[in-house]
Amino acid sequence: MSLRQQNKLKARAAILDAATQLVSEGGVNQATTREIAKRAGISYQTLYNYFPNKGLIIQEILYEEWIRWTSMVDQTIKHYRSDLLGTLDELNRISLQFSTGANQDLWREIATMAFRKEVFRKDFINNNELSAKAAMAHERYHALLSMAQGMGQLKPGVDLHLLAHTLFCLADYAILRFFILPVDPDQYLNTLSEQTKMVVAPYLTDNQH
Repeated sequence: MSLRQQNKLKARAAILDAATQLVSEGGVNQATTREIAKRAGISYQTLYNYFPNKGLIIQEILYEEWIRWTSMVDQTIKHYRSDLLGTLDELNRISLQFSTGANQDLWREIATMAFRKEVFRKDFINNNELSAKAAMAHERYHALLSMAQGMGQLKPGVDLHLLAHTLFCLADYAILRFFILPVDPDQYLNTLSEQTKMVVAPYLTDNQH
């Protein structure tokens, strides 16, 4: 890698780190592009060359988070053996871990806007981006349920797409409520576990009860 390429990677990383810090300190609205450039130690024009608007910076931060989330979820599903309810609980723990991590304030603002059914501003995040990520999550649930059914742990007649959609909506709504009405993380996970069990249990075969 050339020195120029290394410098470009460093500048990009500095922008994303600065944006994450500013969002954490004062929220998305306070993290202006000029403040981000100043915190990153670069000129405003340099920042503009990488990210023409703040929305693209936010999307990139969330994209990297989603890549990490996807990697952890895929590893969990890859090592699935027999405990469907336990694995679903693990997926919920992974999602909570990311939602309460370094970018917790950013996720909270997104959750608040989604809970209130607000239209996302163009300078914040594109609705199409969220739809794509929702589809990604749905695919993971469906993959897990397909494995469970293939192992004889789910009844043959179960509509896996519908069940995957239901589980995704349940977890998604739970995380929205977690940000709006914060509760202890253990309480959150226990409640979601019970709700997940109520949804899935009727479709489990006898050897999974």
